[in-house]
Amino acid sequence: MLDEFDQRVLDESERLNAQALLQEIYGWEIGKNNAEKQRAGIVKHLRHKETLEPYETLSENTLKSLEINGETGARVSTRIVKLTEMQSVGPLELMKIHEYDPTQWKLKSSNSSLWGSPENNQIASKIEVLPLQDLVTMDTIAHIFDALPIPDIKDYIYPNKTGYGLEWGIVDFHLGKGLSLEDEVELFRRTVLSTLGTIDQYGTTLSKMWFQVGQDFLHVDNSNKTTTHGTQMETVAPWSDIYSAAEECLLWLAEHCRAICPIEFIYIPGNHDATLSYALASMLDHVYQNSKNVTVDKADYPRKYREHGLNAFGLSHGREESKRIETKFQEEAPELLARTVYREFHLGDLHHEESYEKGGIVYRRLPTVTNLDGWHIQKGYKAFRRCMSFLWNPEGGKDTLEVLVKI
Repeated sequence: MLDEFDQRVLDESERLNAQALLQEIYGWEIGKNNAEKQRAGIVKHLRHKETLEPYETLSENTLKSLEINGETGARVSTRIVKLTEMQSVGPLELMKIHEYDPTQWKLKSSNSSLWGSPENNQIASKIEVLPLQDLVTMDTIAHIFDALPIPDIKDYIYPNKTGYGLEWGIVDFHLGKGLSLEDEVELFRRTVLSTLGTIDQYGTTLSKMWFQVGQDFLHVDNSNKTTTHGTQMETVAPWSDIYSAAEECLLWLAEHCRAICPIEFIYIPGNHDATLSYALASMLDHVYQNSKNVTVDKADYPRKYREHGLNAFGLSHGREESKRIETKFQEEAPELLARTVYREFHLGDLHHEESYEKGGIVYRRLPTVTNLDGWHIQKGYKAFRRCMSFLWNPEGGKDTLEVLVKI
């Protein structure tokens, strides 16, 4: 890193005293004490410069670094670009240089500095961008589906009967995380068929089903392959293919289940998929809006409550409430508590089973059949992959139906 002038300064600093060095090299006439301080600083600087690697010359528009804020979704990108490219560049052009779609991101800040030697004609361009996920709103999604034709669905007619209610427990599926979408769709179907097959062995009559749409059913929430809050994820396919596979799974489930009894889809937002899962709920609501076999609750609220006979159960992803979840049933659905005897609150997010009882309500985290990944290993969650669904007896009490899906 030292040029000829730098080397001359170091060589002369060993031969001349401080005053003579500054006089001969720089033409400075300085007192003895100040000259000693000046020489010490110059030599210290040059000795450090001597240890540095030569300036790096990078190819045009090379990504030098990328920082991601997992909480806000902000990204700080540094690229090495040709100086001529940065002349008279506006915010939109600058974002495109950093390969960010202006329809998906907004520019928060930018700065640039010389990179390498002036002869390289390169600068380090640094920008911070924020995701524009709020451009895709729930009103926008609803408007899109409202404009589509309504399919002609022929309803099944069920005999007048009472029976068990089936609360599906397929949560935290994280579609798009596995080895292939085909394998994950097959895993979903095997889980559903195994559950229904086990119920059939019981000889149980079903009169109602509930299935949660959301609860991190999808691994990502947008075209940038991030979660709802902007955390970058690794996926096996583009987001559009993941969403299409999710549609395939849920429509297949709806057709299989409504042939048995009515089914209600309940939107419960997860931290990975709040927007795309709302789109899935809107899709189901559109397809079956004229059907009495399938109903959809797509209200944008994190907690929902249902009852079946003497039973009541709450549903939530359970990530944001912390210990406050223990007061929500009483505050938000007191009439259900008054009418029922058996109550539970079912939560997702943690990917493993745990439960405790407080105030006459059982709080239960549900397990998942999703593939293990680095997050599971880091958290120490290595339990069996399984789906736990629930059979609610209208006369009171719950039969826990646990289906172990071997991979």
